[in-house]
Amino acid sequence: MLSKFGTRIFHANSSRQTNQFAAELIGKVEKFHIGRSQSRGSGSGGGGNRHDAGGTYQGHDSANVTRSTSSSGYLDWELPPDYFSKELRIGTSGHRFKVDGIVVRTGRSWRKTKKHWIKAEFDQRCRAPGI
Repeated sequence: MLSKFGTRIFHANSSRQTNQFAAELIGKVEKFHIGRSQSRGSGSGGGGNRHDAGGTYQGHDSANVTRSTSSSGYLDWELPPDYFSKELRIGTSGHRFKVDGIVVRTGRSWRKTKKHWIKAEFDQRCRAPGI
């Protein structure tokens, strides 16, 4: 029924099909991979002539460091399918009976995140009004 209004809520579950559907509904975003490398080198050399009048000998030492950084963009899930089976809380006493859910809205974004989905917390304890 909620899908008729463009809102879907996904809780922790182990269904591959449901988790794949949720990941596809949320979509992919551009992510970046940053690569860095560094190399060092040194050298020495010399030259001279024993027959120089001054008996001089000339030489040199050198050292260099080369650093490079590269980045590449790629598309990846904003929330991968396994997020729904590994990262969302279930309502056990260890979680104070709180469960997480990903709420997805079609055509509108949440003011807080500026995205069409948001992570929400739900309390599983049933409380009667006035208690």
